[in-house]
Amino acid sequence: MPDLKEKFKSVREVGHNVGERLKVFRLSRLIPNIVTLASLCSGVTSLRFSLEGKYEIAMLFILIAAVLDGLDGRLARLLGGESRFGAELDSLADFVNFGVSPALMLYLHSLKNLDSLGWGAVLIYVVCASLRLARFNVISIEEEHSLDKKELTMKSPPGFFLGVPITIAGFLVLMPLFLSVNQTVSIVVHPFITAFWMFFVSFLMVSRLFIFSFKKMYIEKTAILPILLGVVVTMTLMLESPWLTLFFIGAIYVACIPISHKKGKLFIHD
Repeated sequence: MPDLKEKFKSVREVGHNVGERLKVFRLSRLIPNIVTLASLCSGVTSLRFSLEGKYEIAMLFILIAAVLDGLDGRLARLLGGESRFGAELDSLADFVNFGVSPALMLYLHSLKNLDSLGWGAVLIYVVCASLRLARFNVISIEEEHSLDKKELTMKSPPGFFLGVPITIAGFLVLMPLFLSVNQTVSIVVHPFITAFWMFFVSFLMVSRLFIFSFKKMYIEKTAILPILLGVVVTMTLMLESPWLTLFFIGAIYVACIPISHKKGKLFIHD
């Protein structure tokens, strides 16, 4: 009997401790989620300015959302706030910020002149964005639970993404708009070209191309100085002509995709 009383007492103490832990939550673990929600607010605000026809401001909010999206994951790892809830919240925010917002922005700007074709381009882009995120989530879950990496159904080499990430796709798809709002060189992009570009970026998202992951990319020490100088030059050009500079950054990224895929295939064969 005394042993039974001690057992019930220990169970009550454990339950009490669990209850106390549930009442108290470390604030630092909430910070990544707060940043994610700020990113979502930025993406939705971009929609507001698109509806008002203020496309430069709308694109600026998309870029702010991209910066915040890059911070929340790093903050989660730094503060020990990684969780499945945070990952799902980040995925939903990405869908709105880089799937829905850029697509509707392009539709309101020029694709609406193509009637059903323009709306079809929007639908295909949004669907591909959702498929890209679903595939990324499946890969993440498989990597988390699979002990044997060879058993993964959708694997990519270390340091590579499978398909263009939705954050970068949200940037790439706006390249025609970068040219249209650019003040240095006024270029009118035909809606058909914008629709074709939207189809192309949609394909890049759901493709099985291996894309460099800059998070895990290593560089040689001899390349540090040229890269730093390149950053300085890029920032100078951004101050002079931001949208045209962003267009050329996007063009360079797309031009590097064949090289990236070739490098990734070499990793797979090794």
